[in-house]
Amino acid sequence: MIYIFLGLIVCDFQTQAQGKQVDSLKQLLAQSEEDTSAYNILRLLSWNIMFSYPDTALSYAQQALLLPNNLNDEPRKSEALLLCGTAWSVIGNYPLAINYLLKGVRIEEELKTIRTNDVWIIPTLQLYYYNISDCYMDLGDYDNALNYYTNSVKVPYKNTDDNSMESFFHLSRIYEKFNHLANEIHP
Repeated sequence: MIYIFLGLIVCDFQTQAQGKQVDSLKQLLAQSEEDTSAYNILRLLSWNIMFSYPDTALSYAQQALLLPNNLNDEPRKSEALLLCGTAWSVIGNYPLAINYLLKGVRIEEELKTIRTNDVWIIPTLQLYYYNISDCYMDLGDYDNALNYYTNSVKVPYKNTDDNSMESFFHLSRIYEKFNHLANEIHP
């Protein structure tokens, strides 16, 4: 019983801390005068509330998507598309999520550099593939899910053990859905 009580206290502190961080970011956003600062704040706000308030996260992501167009900044546009696609996925609109995510994949492929997402600490292209795969998996389209998870493993990057483990975890979920648990998984 004491462990449950302590767990609730820790969760409450984390929720309060996240709420204070979001409030601080909102204040900074109201004060920001340049597009680059506003973009960075919108991106942080969106990621911070993505899984608790996805509708609001989507609103921030859509605002962030407008700013790189003004700056003609393709890497930031890609990041904003990732936010929009992720928010639509969390909301449950998988076709719209896939649409946004595929637009971002095209930008990442045109950039021809492997950029690391600073929130998830993995290559942005790999994160796109994960999210697209999750959408297809939630739609029950396991062939496309497998295709994108396989692509995620092929993204050139100094794969850490955690990153490789994440990729193989996703692939194993697909094989489970196909009922092919004995399949070998090769990077």
